[in-house]
Amino acid sequence: MSFVNKNMVIVLGVQRSGTSAITKSLSSVNASFGCNLLEEHKKVNPTGFWEDSDILLLNEKILMHLDLTWSSLRPIRLTDFSENDLEEFYKDATALLMSKMSDNKLFALKEPRITKLFVFWDYVIKKNKINCKYIIALRDPNDVANSFKRLENTMVSAIETKKQYVYKLWISYLISVVSVFDEPSDIYIIEYERILENPKDIIEHMAGKFNYDINDDELNEYCNTFINRSLNHSDNEKVINFSDRLVNDFYDLLRDISNNNSNLTCSMSKRLNKIKEEFECNIEMLTLVDQVNYINKKNKDAHAKSSELKNKEIILLKKDVITLQNNVTDKANELEKITVRNEFLMTEICKFTNVK
Repeated sequence: MSFVNKNMVIVLGVQRSGTSAITKSLSSVNASFGCNLLEEHKKVNPTGFWEDSDILLLNEKILMHLDLTWSSLRPIRLTDFSENDLEEFYKDATALLMSKMSDNKLFALKEPRITKLFVFWDYVIKKNKINCKYIIALRDPNDVANSFKRLENTMVSAIETKKQYVYKLWISYLISVVSVFDEPSDIYIIEYERILENPKDIIEHMAGKFNYDINDDELNEYCNTFINRSLNHSDNEKVINFSDRLVNDFYDLLRDISNNNSNLTCSMSKRLNKIKEEFECNIEMLTLVDQVNYINKKNKDAHAKSSELKNKEIILLKKDVITLQNNVTDKANELEKITVRNEFLMTEICKFTNVK
């Protein structure tokens, strides 16, 4: 099978940016999400992630190979892969996409690690000549940080909920996809706030740009049943500015681009590249932060595993003690029966002797 006449749309964005709600909106353009979606999580995403489990597993495998995690900060480059490793991962990714796009004209893909690993997925898509469009989920970085904070100890650790860290994480993800702006006709930015307020206009405008047909029934169901302001828990937690200047500049620029989703001016392109260059100047510092966090995570995992093993050993020992106690009880019962039997026999012997 080839990817001729197959179309794909990928939703890009950092976690907690509304990527799930935006991905679900693509049902309005008859998109398929595959048959192996991540299950919804009552505390994290009760309305579903709309996220492919197989792609997630592959992304985790790649990140682990690079000694990185989903929350690492440093930019990823193709040169981070050896030639053989890149080819093996490329084959895995291609096989997955082929299996998921075999029966679907439009396949919608969302898995936030794709954003982090965009340099790899861009390589896969271009090498396979896949017709792909991109939707960038844009959300106020403060809202993203607040959302992470609410999930502390549920899906993220304490370090990953600190605002300064989330700001760096937010920009590291979106900086990774700046290359998509080389083809402005293939991208569409959706601000999370705007799709909550006016989903119908946003979806129709996006569909018009990408030449997608609208399914009116799906669109009405999405607008009237699925999407609502209750999905944004940060309405009363607004902070206008961020302490990180680069985050401010990048967020303002992306909002400017989203206001004009049809064109990208030369000025905007220059600002994008300048922000990307400035962020990547910090690669040594970001790499050091990642290394420290990775070691801490390994130590934490090892400690948790050790505690888990100890708990298992304690449970096994308790079971052994219970088994021994049961054995002792059984032996005691047997001994009591033997004693009673012996007493009976002795009584009988005495009777017999007295008769004699």
